[in-house]
Amino acid sequence: QRVRSHEIQAYTNIAPGDSILRTDLDAAALGLRRHPWIDTVRLQRQLPDRVVVDVTENEPAIVVALGELYLANRRGEPFKRLTAGDAVVGPVVTGLSRQAVSDDPAAVAGRLVEAIALDAELRAKGGPFGRLEELHWDADLGWSAVTHQEIGARPLIVHLGRRPSERLPLALAALARVVDQQLTPAVLWADGIKHPGRVHVRLDHDNGTGSTNTLIAKAR
Repeated sequence: QRVRSHEIQAYTNIAPGDSILRTDLDAAALGLRRHPWIDTVRLQRQLPDRVVVDVTENEPAIVVALGELYLANRRGEPFKRLTAGDAVVGPVVTGLSRQAVSDDPAAVAGRLVEAIALDAELRAKGGPFGRLEELHWDADLGWSAVTHQEIGARPLIVHLGRRPSERLPLALAALARVVDQQLTPAVLWADGIKHPGRVHVRLDHDNGTGSTNTLIAKAR
């Protein structure tokens, strides 16, 4: 889908007319793995005159901010910088750093796998929140989602804590109760840190009351 045959040839440094017996397949495979879109590589000699190259591509699963924007695959591995030509649109994971990737890549991969799962769950169940734009990780507070319910509206921030799948139904129930009262929420704290059964809501400045309000929505 993204890697062309001439790129494969260039990265392997194998040219028509080369002796397949003298071709270093390990070096060719190493060269191919330098291509940002290539995930796995397998090369085989096929006598008398052919080298077969089998590659699988990285599939972008989420965008992550590491100083610059990067694409990460489903294993949570950042594999290339995002460019306009990549034509990838989706939520951005924030709160991680390039230093963390260097120091503990497995931990960062785990966080990104969590973000990918949360993105999928919000797509499936989180329609009332609106369009997901950002997933933010905080070491103390856990996961937060930043969404837009409609074009031009202010963002809605939903704090879901360290177990977002468990907290999501409560956040949705609380949102429904607030909307039923014809109020516009700005922030929902559904992380359960203070009270497992309650959602703290801060209303938008423009909710019609002329002030910023807070209320506790106890979802049932």
